[in-house]
Amino acid sequence: MPFAIAVVSPPVGAYAWLVIAIGGLLYATYVPRFVIAFASATAGAFAALGYLHVPPDAVGLLMVALGVFLLNLEFLRPTFGVAAMAGLAATAVGSWRLLGVAPPLAPLPAPLRIVCAVVGALALLVVTERAVRRYTLPRH
Repeated sequence: MPFAIAVVSPPVGAYAWLVIAIGGLLYATYVPRFVIAFASATAGAFAALGYLHVPPDAVGLLMVALGVFLLNLEFLRPTFGVAAMAGLAATAVGSWRLLGVAPPLAPLPAPLRIVCAVVGALALLVVTERAVRRYTLPRH
């Protein structure tokens, strides 16, 4: 498989681009920077390109979106860690579902799916925390 195709092919390539796109657009929402927003939109286009032939799991996408919402809620409202734990769990479960592919492709081994799901969820947590912290810092 050519390298250019392997980079965007599902499940891992398209999922990585999706996490980059979500994290970058989230960061660009709180800290408006053109380059970050443009790079994130490009990553979203790569994720869409990767998911053209093998559509993503709709429930997985909804779980990731719910997880990102809950992670934002944790840093914007006092939930004492409940929203963060629920957001991490929802993002990890959604990622697990997105990394399970349709029959034309070989499924990933379970340990690799777990590692990718946890790393993706933690990356979104870190990006959310950094973006909200930059947004709420006092301006001098």
